[in-house]
Amino acid sequence: MIGGLATRYAAAVGAILVLNFWFAKGMPVLAGTNHDVVWFVIFVVLGMVPAGKIAGLDDGLSDKLPFLR
Repeated sequence: MIGGLATRYAAAVGAILVLNFWFAKGMPVLAGTNHDVVWFVIFVVLGMVPAGKIAGLDDGLSDKLPFLR
């Protein structure tokens, strides 16, 4: 995800992992110490916007690898 390769797929996996950690802790959504909600929102936003196409490898490799489009 740092290199911008398959950013949307990495963001989806990251959101699932953070959601798993969040549920394992058993904390409510609006708890003051629950930072998992913030990370979940960040990963969802990164999955929705073309983050890898602007400043990453997805733009250059999308011609060779069609699943990156």
